[in-house]
Amino acid sequence: MNAEINVNVNEVDVTNQVTMTDGRVVEFSKRSRANKDIVDNGDGTFTIVMDFKNGETRKYSIEHCALILYAKHGALQKFGDTFNAFGKDEDIDDAIVELDDMHLRINRGEWTAQRTAGEAKGGSMLLAALIEHLGIAREKVQNYLSNLDNKKKFALMASAELSPIIARIKQEKLEKAAGKGKETIDTNSLLDEIKGL
Repeated sequence: MNAEINVNVNEVDVTNQVTMTDGRVVEFSKRSRANKDIVDNGDGTFTIVMDFKNGETRKYSIEHCALILYAKHGALQKFGDTFNAFGKDEDIDDAIVELDDMHLRINRGEWTAQRTAGEAKGGSMLLAALIEHLGIAREKVQNYLSNLDNKKKFALMASAELSPIIARIKQEKLEKAAGKGKETIDTNSLLDEIKGL
């Protein structure tokens, strides 16, 4: 039995094999122009290997004296990428809590931990509610929360103990954002004072 299959070639991610100038055969996805890897040389140095789709390869040795520069750049990039993943309309407090959480994960060796979209939403309110309700130090609560999955965090947010606190915190944030709760200044009184000078 023959079946006709219509496939849009532009939608298929075809793997291309390229023989590199050093003789290795490297696979590239249709959209990829380069593959990158880092090799531990076993002596405290590393080598960045860049394979390009045109068959060229570059190996960039990272010497001891440059490790700190690379680490500083990588750390700044990681923190910047994490913060910038939050849209302009999202709560900046949630972004800060996510940065704190990421820092804890990295220090546990979880550099590439996958996070799902929306996972940090409301994280700052959950943290504040737990601190308020339990009276436990911020760092201890943050460390505990960094080990919880999304389902458990949302379950805590919906709990009878925390949901009223979170609702109040959310309302306070909305009022602050709308400019409510700010001190109103009676400019007429000020003008009268100035007239009396």
